[in-house]
Amino acid sequence: MSRRDAVDAIGAGFVLQGTVLVSGVLAARLLGPEQRGELALLWVVALALAQLGAMGGPAAMAVFLARGNVDARTLFGACARTAAWQVLVVLVVQAGVLAVLMWELAAVITLAAPAAMIAQVYGLSVLQGLGRLRVMQGLRLLPTTAYAAALVIALVLGASSLAWVAFAWAGSYALAAAATCGYAWRVLPARRGEVVDAREVRAFGRRTMLGSISPLETFRVDQLLVGLVLSPLQLGLYVAALAFTNLPRFIAQGIGQVAVARIAPLGLGEARAAVVRFTVLSAGLALVVSAPLAALAGPLVALAFGDAFAGAAVLIPVLLASTVLVCARRVLGDALRGAGHAGAGSVAELCSYVAVVPALAVGVLSGGALGVAWALVGSSLVSLLVLVGLAYRALFVRGKVAAALA
Repeated sequence: MSRRDAVDAIGAGFVLQGTVLVSGVLAARLLGPEQRGELALLWVVALALAQLGAMGGPAAMAVFLARGNVDARTLFGACARTAAWQVLVVLVVQAGVLAVLMWELAAVITLAAPAAMIAQVYGLSVLQGLGRLRVMQGLRLLPTTAYAAALVIALVLGASSLAWVAFAWAGSYALAAAATCGYAWRVLPARRGEVVDAREVRAFGRRTMLGSISPLETFRVDQLLVGLVLSPLQLGLYVAALAFTNLPRFIAQGIGQVAVARIAPLGLGEARAAVVRFTVLSAGLALVVSAPLAALAGPLVALAFGDAFAGAAVLIPVLLASTVLVCARRVLGDALRGAGHAGAGSVAELCSYVAVVPALAVGVLSGGALGVAWALVGSSLVSLLVLVGLAYRALFVRGKVAAALA
């Protein structure tokens, strides 16, 4: 990983953290607690459906493009047709879900959000696969930056309705999708190459889907459990503590995207070294970023949320410990996907579900929100250890056998 790649990934993580913080504060001030909760519900529905609906297709396309010597425009066209069907299915499901949960103008507006999210992530994957990583990191920032800017305008104009904020949010993603896909199409190489079977790409995407999107983090089962079993106060403290785990996650996401692009064209020996290098780098950066946040948890909570949220401070160090493990696992999974091992991350993700269900049950009964946080540490450690074992088997044990037979 070059110094420029590292700087770009870290910088993008800090900018994402800043824009998410600004937009969160502005949305809360514009809407108030109740409508802010309704917006969060719309966001969770849209994000979950977009990530599940894409079926790992963008992650697969990035790997195939990064390997080189493929007919990029033909591959892009095949993935675009697949994405169109995915968007249609997601739209139907989303309309049904929102008709039950909350059918009003704001909900109708957000019907455009999952389609835009899917389109943008496909566009980003093209840039990732082509190695245009600096542009990819910049366009990755566009939705949150545009959304924060739109909310500043709304605050100045006094536009405080849920429908307006939903329009700003969905419109920001639509703008980002158009810009990203337009640029991606423009830079696709015109040269002819090997035509990849679209069925092979879809199969690769299905195998890697759980590892690339991590439904456990997407659906935040821990938040759901805290909200259902414990008091609203405990949930409020827990969510406030989670806000301090975003920065290392954003940085790890950027490093993982770089890892896929850099590792996919490498041979076995180089890929082995690169997988280790990227994983150690991500774990080290996550630790460096998380340590001061954990040490300064009390003052940071008071500064950001006020004294009423002081109880969140004790949760932050534990949640950050889980985050460090998750960052290492995420980048290791991305690196293995770049090396052609699509299912490793998904297997590790499934193992984390097996570990987290009893751990969450015991944690919430014995330690409340703090017990849930420790349960996440345990499940994250299990998942990382499983993935390390799979990586060793794939790259060192089977790799040596394949090299001997070659």
